[in-house]
Amino acid sequence: MYTLREPAPALRPYIEHYWFVATTAAAPLDLSVDVYVDARADLILNFGAPYTRTVAGEGPVVIARSNLDAQRRRPIRVEQRGAIVVSGARFHTGGLAPFVRTPLSQFTDRTVALDEAFGPEAVVLEAALRAADADLTLQTRLLDDFFLGRFELGAGARTLLVLKARIEAEGGLDRMDALCADAGVSARHLTRLFQTHLGVGPKTFARIVRFQRALSMLRADPGCTLAAVAATCGYYDQPHFVREFRACAGVAPKERVGYFPTEGPADFSPNVVRFVQDPRPARGEAAASTPTPRPTPENPMDIPSKDAPLTLQTPPQTSEYTMHRDTAGGREVLVCTVGKTVLHYDLRCVADLHAMLLAHGDWMELGSADEQKPAKDGTVEAWGRAADNPVGGWYGLKKGLRGRFGMYLPPLLEALGLAEVTHEARGNRMRAIAQGG
Repeated sequence: MYTLREPAPALRPYIEHYWFVATTAAAPLDLSVDVYVDARADLILNFGAPYTRTVAGEGPVVIARSNLDAQRRRPIRVEQRGAIVVSGARFHTGGLAPFVRTPLSQFTDRTVALDEAFGPEAVVLEAALRAADADLTLQTRLLDDFFLGRFELGAGARTLLVLKARIEAEGGLDRMDALCADAGVSARHLTRLFQTHLGVGPKTFARIVRFQRALSMLRADPGCTLAAVAATCGYYDQPHFVREFRACAGVAPKERVGYFPTEGPADFSPNVVRFVQDPRPARGEAAASTPTPRPTPENPMDIPSKDAPLTLQTPPQTSEYTMHRDTAGGREVLVCTVGKTVLHYDLRCVADLHAMLLAHGDWMELGSADEQKPAKDGTVEAWGRAADNPVGGWYGLKKGLRGRFGMYLPPLLEALGLAEVTHEARGNRMRAIAQGG
C-alpha cells in the first residue's frame, strides 16, 4: 500500500524519497496521516479520491487537486477514503529551494497549485504520471527527469544549506548571534535567507529542530522521562517542552504513535500513518503507539521522587516551584515547595482532577486562593476543597496551607500531558486532555 523509492543520486541531498499509495475501488482504503512540524515540504500528485486536510486548530478543507504542500508551521491531519492513488515527493529541509523560482515564504502554510509552484511543466508531469499508472519504476524515472531538469542551486540556497546544517548540528539551540558572526551576515540578512530558501525564519527553524530532536529521543527510548528530554533538548522546563511538543505535533508527548514501512528509513516521515484495515501494528509501531493510560488514584502517572523534583512555573509564569511525590503520615503525598514554604496535597488529586475535568468537558477557571479565603464557585480551587469531591473536602493536607490548589496543581497536569493551561497575567483556565486506556 505504501511504497518508497529513492530519487536519482544527484537528487538525494535535496529529495528524501518518492512515496506512493495505491488501492482500487474494489479494495477501498481508509487512510489517516498525521504530519508533525518537520521543516519539510511534499509534492502531492493525487489521482484518486479527494482528501481532507485539517490544520491543528482549524476546520477541515477538502482537496481534490494535486499540489505542493509547502513548509508547515502547524501539524496537519490528512484523511482519505475510497480508491486512493497518490504519488509524492518528500523534500529534505532546504531541499525544495533548488527546484522553485519563487521565495518560499510565499508558499508557507499553503497548498500551492502545481503550475504556481513549478510552472506549466508540472502539469505535464502530472499527466505523464497518471498515464504511467501502477508502473512505479516509470513514475520514479519521470520524477527524476523533472527534478533534474529544474535543478538550480544558487548562492543563496547554498548558504542556507550550510547555515541550516549548523543549526541542526547544535540541536536547535538558539545561538543566532554566533551564527551571524560565523557566517559574516547580519541578523536581517540571515532571516531573509531562511525565509527565501526555506520558508521560515532561523528561530522558527531552530524551534522545529529542537522538537524533532526531542521526538527522536522519545522514539529511541520510550521509557525516558519528559524532564530528561526537556533538559537535554534545551527547553526551559518540562511544561515548556510539553507546550512546544503539542504545538508541533498536535498531541502531548505520550500520545504519539508511529507507522514505519518495512523498507523505510529510521527517521521515516510523515510521523503517523494509520491504515484502518491494518490487523496489527507495523514495524516499530508497538513501542511508540501505546496510548498514555488514564491516571487513577492508584497510578497517578510519572511524578518524580524527591531525588529529582519537577521544576514548574505558576500559570502566570511569574515564579518557580517544585513538586515531587513522597510518603507522609502513612499516605502518598505531593510535596510542593515554594521557596521556603512546603505544602502537601493528597497524591490522588492528580487522577481525580483529571477525571473531573474530563467530565466537565470544557475550560475551567483556576481561581487560586489561600486556605483562609473563600474560593470562587465553579473554579478548580473551589473543587479542590469541596465537600462533594472524591475525598469529601480538602486535597491540601497541612493545616493553614491547604489552599492554592488552583495555582500549583494545573501546571503539574500540564507537564504530565494531562491538561492544557493558559498563561495570562490573571484569569487563567485549564481543560483536560483525553488519554487512551
